[in-house]
Amino acid sequence: MMNMYGAILGDIVGSPYEFDCNNYKAKDFPLFRERSEFTDDTVMTLAVAKALLDTRGQTDNAVRAALVREMQRLGMLVDVSHLSDPGFWDVMEIAEKPIFASHSNARDVFFDTRNLTDAQFTAIIKNNGVAGLNLYAGFLGKTADLDTVTRHLEHFLALGGERNLSLGGDWDGCAVLPRGMEGIQDLDRLYEHLLRRNYHEELVR
Repeated sequence: MMNMYGAILGDIVGSPYEFDCNNYKAKDFPLFRERSEFTDDTVMTLAVAKALLDTRGQTDNAVRAALVREMQRLGMLVDVSHLSDPGFWDVMEIAEKPIFASHSNARDVFFDTRNLTDAQFTAIIKNNGVAGLNLYAGFLGKTADLDTVTRHLEHFLALGGERNLSLGGDWDGCAVLPRGMEGIQDLDRLYEHLLRRNYHEELVR
Protein backbone atom coordinates (compact mmCIF):
# COMPACT_ATOMS: atom_id res chain seq x y z
CA MET A 1 0.00 0.00 0.00
CA MET A 2 1.55 3.27 -1.17
CA ASN A 3 2.05 6.11 1.33
CA MET A 4 1.91 9.64 -0.02
CA TYR A 5 2.29 13.06 1.51
CA GLY A 6 0.18 16.14 2.01
CA ALA A 7 1.36 19.45 3.44
CA ILE A 8 -0.40 22.33 5.10
CA LEU A 9 0.67 25.65 3.60
CA GLY A 10 1.51 28.73 5.61
CA ASP A 11 3.22 26.75 8.39
CA ILE A 12 -0.09 25.85 10.00
CA VAL A 13 1.57 22.60 10.90
CA GLY A 14 5.05 23.24 9.57
CA SER A 15 6.02 19.96 7.95
CA PRO A 16 4.52 17.25 5.72
CA TYR A 17 2.28 14.65 7.33
CA GLU A 18 2.24 11.12 6.01
CA PHE A 19 -1.07 9.55 5.18
CA ASP A 20 -2.35 6.52 3.36
CA CYS A 21 -3.98 7.78 0.20
CA ASN A 22 -6.13 4.63 0.06
CA ASN A 23 -7.74 5.80 3.30
CA TYR A 24 -8.72 9.27 2.29
CA LYS A 25 -11.60 10.13 4.64
CA ALA A 26 -10.78 13.24 6.66
CA LYS A 27 -10.94 11.42 10.00
CA ASP A 28 -8.13 9.14 8.80
CA PHE A 29 -5.69 11.94 7.90
CA PRO A 30 -3.00 12.40 10.57
CA LEU A 31 -3.30 16.18 10.18
CA PHE A 32 -6.91 15.93 11.39
CA ARG A 33 -6.05 13.53 14.22
CA GLU A 34 -3.12 15.55 15.50
CA ARG A 35 -4.73 18.97 15.13
CA SER A 36 -8.02 18.43 16.93
CA GLU A 37 -9.26 21.96 16.23
CA PHE A 38 -9.58 21.05 12.53
CA THR A 39 -13.06 19.72 11.80
CA ASP A 40 -14.98 18.78 8.70
CA ASP A 41 -16.35 22.33 8.65
CA THR A 42 -12.91 23.94 8.74
CA VAL A 43 -11.85 25.78 5.59
CA MET A 44 -8.13 25.29 5.27
CA THR A 45 -5.53 24.95 2.57
CA LEU A 46 -3.95 21.65 1.68
CA ALA A 47 -1.19 21.31 -0.87
CA VAL A 48 -1.66 18.00 -2.62
CA ALA A 49 1.90 16.77 -2.85
CA LYS A 50 3.63 16.31 -6.19
CA ALA A 51 4.07 12.64 -5.44
CA LEU A 52 0.34 12.15 -5.03
CA LEU A 53 -0.61 13.52 -8.40
CA ASP A 54 2.49 12.93 -10.53
CA THR A 55 3.57 9.42 -9.64
CA ARG A 56 2.32 7.56 -12.67
CA GLY A 57 1.49 3.90 -12.29
CA GLN A 58 1.93 3.84 -8.50
CA THR A 59 -1.35 5.31 -7.30
CA ASP A 60 -4.75 4.49 -8.70
CA ASN A 61 -6.35 7.37 -10.60
CA ALA A 62 -9.62 6.80 -8.76
CA VAL A 63 -7.86 7.27 -5.42
CA ARG A 64 -6.29 10.57 -6.52
CA ALA A 65 -9.65 11.78 -7.77
CA ALA A 66 -11.41 10.69 -4.59
CA LEU A 67 -8.94 12.58 -2.41
CA VAL A 68 -9.42 15.87 -4.25
CA ARG A 69 -13.20 15.45 -4.27
CA GLU A 70 -13.23 14.62 -0.56
CA MET A 71 -11.20 17.75 0.18
CA GLN A 72 -13.66 19.85 -1.77
CA ARG A 73 -16.65 18.19 -0.14
CA LEU A 74 -15.23 19.19 3.25
CA GLY A 75 -14.77 22.80 2.15
CA MET A 76 -11.00 22.45 1.95
CA LEU A 77 -9.27 24.64 -0.60
CA VAL A 78 -7.10 22.66 -2.99
CA ASP A 79 -3.92 24.68 -3.40
CA VAL A 80 -1.91 24.07 -6.59
CA SER A 81 0.97 26.50 -6.00
CA HIS A 82 3.47 23.78 -5.12
CA LEU A 83 2.40 21.31 -7.77
CA SER A 84 4.31 20.43 -10.91
CA ASP A 85 2.68 21.08 -14.28
CA PRO A 86 1.34 17.51 -14.60
CA GLY A 87 0.03 17.69 -11.04
CA PHE A 88 -1.75 20.96 -11.78
CA TRP A 89 -3.56 19.49 -14.76
CA ASP A 90 -4.50 16.40 -12.79
CA VAL A 91 -6.22 18.59 -10.22
CA MET A 92 -7.96 20.70 -12.86
CA GLU A 93 -9.34 17.56 -14.48
CA ILE A 94 -10.64 16.27 -11.15
CA ALA A 95 -11.82 19.46 -9.41
CA GLU A 96 -15.56 20.04 -9.25
CA LYS A 97 -15.28 23.32 -7.31
CA PRO A 98 -12.93 26.33 -7.53
CA ILE A 99 -9.28 25.74 -6.69
CA PHE A 100 -6.57 28.27 -6.00
CA ALA A 101 -2.89 28.94 -6.41
CA SER A 102 -2.17 30.68 -3.13
CA HIS A 103 1.17 32.24 -4.13
CA SER A 104 2.07 32.03 -7.82
CA ASN A 105 3.14 34.59 -10.42
CA ALA A 106 3.12 34.70 -14.21
CA ARG A 107 5.64 32.41 -15.88
CA ASP A 108 5.50 34.46 -19.07
CA VAL A 109 6.80 37.50 -17.14
CA PHE A 110 9.52 35.58 -15.29
CA PHE A 111 10.30 31.95 -15.97
CA ASP A 112 10.17 29.73 -12.93
CA THR A 113 8.36 26.42 -12.70
CA ARG A 114 6.63 27.71 -9.55
CA ASN A 115 4.93 30.40 -11.65
CA LEU A 116 1.77 29.80 -13.67
CA THR A 117 1.67 29.47 -17.43
CA ASP A 118 -0.96 31.43 -19.34
CA ALA A 119 -2.84 28.19 -19.95
CA GLN A 120 -2.84 27.39 -16.25
CA PHE A 121 -4.10 30.81 -15.21
CA THR A 122 -6.78 30.69 -17.92
CA ALA A 123 -7.86 27.32 -16.53
CA ILE A 124 -8.11 28.87 -13.06
CA ILE A 125 -10.32 31.63 -14.48
CA LYS A 126 -12.62 29.06 -16.13
CA ASN A 127 -12.72 27.17 -12.82
CA ASN A 128 -13.71 30.40 -10.98
CA GLY A 129 -10.59 29.94 -8.89
CA VAL A 130 -8.08 32.44 -7.55
CA ALA A 131 -4.34 33.03 -7.90
CA GLY A 132 -2.43 35.02 -5.29
CA LEU A 133 0.56 37.09 -6.39
CA ASN A 134 3.77 35.88 -4.76
CA LEU A 135 5.87 38.72 -3.36
CA TYR A 136 9.04 36.67 -2.99
CA ALA A 137 11.61 38.43 -5.18
CA GLY A 138 12.98 35.13 -6.44
CA PHE A 139 9.71 34.40 -8.24
CA LEU A 140 9.19 37.96 -9.49
CA GLY A 141 12.35 38.66 -11.49
CA LYS A 142 16.07 39.24 -11.30
CA THR A 143 15.74 42.85 -10.14
CA ALA A 144 12.37 42.81 -8.42
CA ASP A 145 10.67 46.00 -7.32
CA LEU A 146 7.08 47.25 -7.15
CA ASP A 147 7.06 47.73 -10.93
CA THR A 148 7.92 44.04 -11.28
CA VAL A 149 4.97 43.08 -9.11
CA THR A 150 2.81 45.30 -11.31
CA ARG A 151 4.01 43.54 -14.47
CA HIS A 152 2.85 40.19 -13.12
CA LEU A 153 -0.46 41.75 -12.12
CA GLU A 154 -0.95 43.37 -15.51
CA HIS A 155 -0.14 40.14 -17.31
CA PHE A 156 -2.84 38.26 -15.40
CA LEU A 157 -5.31 41.11 -15.93
CA ALA A 158 -4.65 41.01 -19.67
CA LEU A 159 -5.72 37.36 -19.60
CA GLY A 160 -9.06 38.39 -18.11
CA GLY A 161 -8.30 37.65 -14.47
CA GLU A 162 -9.62 40.75 -12.72
CA ARG A 163 -11.94 38.65 -10.56
CA ASN A 164 -9.41 35.89 -10.05
CA LEU A 165 -6.48 37.63 -8.37
CA SER A 166 -5.43 38.22 -4.79
CA LEU A 167 -2.25 38.90 -2.84
CA GLY A 168 -0.57 35.63 -1.97
CA GLY A 169 2.48 37.06 -0.22
CA ASP A 170 4.47 33.94 0.80
CA TRP A 171 5.45 35.95 3.90
CA ASP A 172 6.55 32.95 5.92
CA GLY A 173 8.74 31.48 3.20
CA CYS A 174 10.54 34.34 1.48
CA ALA A 175 13.86 35.86 2.48
CA VAL A 176 13.87 38.68 -0.08
CA LEU A 177 10.98 40.98 -0.99
CA PRO A 178 10.86 43.42 -3.92
CA ARG A 179 12.67 46.70 -3.41
CA GLY A 180 10.41 49.08 -1.54
CA MET A 181 9.03 46.40 0.76
CA GLU A 182 10.52 44.96 3.91
CA GLY A 183 7.51 43.08 5.28
CA ILE A 184 3.74 42.86 5.44
CA GLN A 185 3.66 46.30 7.05
CA ASP A 186 4.63 47.73 3.64
CA LEU A 187 1.60 46.49 1.70
CA ASP A 188 0.33 50.07 1.68
CA ARG A 189 3.30 50.94 -0.54
CA LEU A 190 2.08 48.48 -3.17
CA TYR A 191 -1.46 49.85 -2.81
CA GLU A 192 -0.26 53.42 -3.31
CA HIS A 193 2.01 52.36 -6.19
CA LEU A 194 -0.95 50.85 -8.03
CA LEU A 195 -3.09 53.93 -7.45
CA ARG A 196 -0.31 56.06 -8.93
CA ARG A 197 -0.39 53.77 -11.96
CA ASN A 198 -4.08 54.74 -12.37
CA TYR A 199 -5.56 51.49 -11.14
CA HIS A 200 -8.99 52.24 -9.76
CA GLU A 201 -9.38 51.85 -6.03
CA GLU A 202 -12.12 49.22 -6.28
CA LEU A 203 -9.77 46.88 -8.13
CA VAL A 204 -6.86 47.50 -5.79
CA ARG A 205 -8.93 46.86 -2.68
